[in-house]
Amino acid sequence: MTAVSALRDSVGDTQRSDLGVTLCWAVFVLWFAASLWSFLQPGSGGPPLLAQLLLLLFVAVHGYLSYGWRGTAAYVLIAGGVSMVMEITSVKFGFPFGFYTHHMPGQLLGVPLIIPLVYATLGWAPWGIAGVIVRDRPAAAGRASIITPIVAAFILTFYDF
Repeated sequence: MTAVSALRDSVGDTQRSDLGVTLCWAVFVLWFAASLWSFLQPGSGGPPLLAQLLLLLFVAVHGYLSYGWRGTAAYVLIAGGVSMVMEITSVKFGFPFGFYTHHMPGQLLGVPLIIPLVYATLGWAPWGIAGVIVRDRPAAAGRASIITPIVAAFILTFYDF
């Protein structure tokens, strides 16, 4: 690889990264507007779903910039899968969240299919925060793949308090 092609590739990566960051901000602003609309016009129906889809788009773009498509897909599948299992066991057996019933349409074993996406998007901020916390601890650098999800789980749990 020549120095010119390396420079061209790095400039291309920078431009893609700049475009990705701009797209993240644009999606964030649209999400905020949809969320505000939902708050100011309760019961209007569309804005909560639109806000959730925009937040999922933000996670996809930001995840791509941070971890690539494979890393982002792995995060969404793991976060969504674990949340779906926990919701199903709660609905059916009362563990870990107690017995309850969902009243939304589109359910699998008593759990709305949107739930895994909701948890995957809500868990993205704690995942990012946990990554920053763990990276700041040089002693934990080698165990980051184990420590980061644990710290993120605790941060996400505090959302309920």
